[in-house]
Amino acid sequence: GAGGEATSAAAAVDRFSELSTASSRAEQVDYLVKGLGLDAATASLMYRAERLQEKGQALQALLYYRKVLEARPQCREALVNVQILEQLLRDQQQLPQQQQQQQQQQQQQ
Repeated sequence: GAGGEATSAAAAVDRFSELSTASSRAEQVDYLVKGLGLDAATASLMYRAERLQEKGQALQALLYYRKVLEARPQCREALVNVQILEQLLRDQQQLPQQQQQQQQQQQQQ
């Protein structure tokens, strides 16, 4: 129900605050390595994606999150953010046709 969604949203905000208060990029990447079990290169991609998303650069952030997923297909944070950004871009109609075609192919499989 709505209570569960509110709890998970609060947890996401807490995590976001934890990342935002980390004093340096190195500490934030280290947090991603330890917290999400990413290797340093993938954590750097994740860090970049999150910064772009914060700045409202959704399309660029989406590209970085997809790179994270290429390396770590099970990364839940990247998966969730890809879904959020794809929906946002669809709403703004900024998502290229190629994306819609890929989704149609997946549905046919």
